[in-house]
Amino acid sequence: MKKLLDWFKGLSKLGKAGVIIGIIILGMIGAAASTPEENNNTPKEETVAEQTAEKPTEKPEVKEETKPLTEEGKIKKLVSNQFDEKTNTDKESIIKIDIIEQIDGGWGVFVEFNANDNLTENLWKIGMEKQMAEVYKALYTGDMDIRTASAAAYFLLVDKYGNEKDDMVYKTILDKEEADKVNWDADDSMLKIEILPSVWTVSYKHPAVPE
Repeated sequence: MKKLLDWFKGLSKLGKAGVIIGIIILGMIGAAASTPEENNNTPKEETVAEQTAEKPTEKPEVKEETKPLTEEGKIKKLVSNQFDEKTNTDKESIIKIDIIEQIDGGWGVFVEFNANDNLTENLWKIGMEKQMAEVYKALYTGDMDIRTASAAAYFLLVDKYGNEKDDMVYKTILDKEEADKVNWDADDSMLKIEILPSVWTVSYKHPAVPE
């Protein structure tokens, strides 16, 4: 080290300046060479940190078990399938479906629905009867223990004072005793227009409904 200092002291001012400048340049080169390595290490460390960070646990997809329909549920679905969702007057087709267990076993099914409008009163009546017939056919051919069933049609009526109200206009009943006598394999049109209307019981008919 002493020899190095003696050598440095022996240099001229210009030589000493050159040595100092050289040392500074070497220091800058060394710093520049170390900077990229440090910069390169930084993102790697961050990436590792990100990879090791806790991620939300992905729960395995569990399929919901479809509960089997009860007998009441099956009957309700059977009836619902006979209706469009809306009438041609944009009302909900089904008003309600009541399913009641009978004292001597089996089920009583009581359906209320909104009737479609039609061009004439006769076609309007036929439309309601066809809808009722579809309900009865579904119930009594659907392998269910149906003891009695009724179908009631509702429609918008206007009284003499000009007041509008949805009201029952037509209701029929078909019991198992009569239903068991029906040939359900008969022509569908004949079944709905002729056979069933002749065997069910009309329990209510509004004066607006033609004979």
